[in-house]
Amino acid sequence: MAEHYRKVTVYEPYLASVIKKPSYISLEKALEYHSLIPESVTVFTSLTTARSGRFTSSAGTFEYRHIRESLFWGYNSVTVGGQTGFIASPEKALLDFFYFRRTGVTMEYIEELRLQNVKNIGLDKLFKYAERFKKPGILRFAELLKKYIDSYDKEENAL
Repeated sequence: MAEHYRKVTVYEPYLASVIKKPSYISLEKALEYHSLIPESVTVFTSLTTARSGRFTSSAGTFEYRHIRESLFWGYNSVTVGGQTGFIASPEKALLDFFYFRRTGVTMEYIEELRLQNVKNIGLDKLFKYAERFKKPGILRFAELLKKYIDSYDKEENAL
């Protein structure tokens, strides 16, 4: 629908949840939403138990990645203007990110992410969620991320 005919502003997380159900926004877009990365992300990447796909319109680009039903959790509902969307918690977005990247976990890689506002990451929740993945690599990532956050806190306190 043309912009001038709209009666309400479209809330993109709501639109993402309507295009493909069930789904929740995660990965880089959720990290941006929680102010954990400095970059602006143009693609709304959602995880779904349905088939993967991509949808592009004037409202944006919506990408869907398949995730097993046993890993479809860790998101919250967010309502703006009566429109409800679903976005991964900061902890789940980070774990989903590394789950889908399938890269070796190193401190250098974590540093390259340029994470910010790491105090918004609940370490207890991060480890509880990491254990639910039942993947040793995800747990190693959580341990390295804790070290990164601890060193980040020390640097911040030294200033």
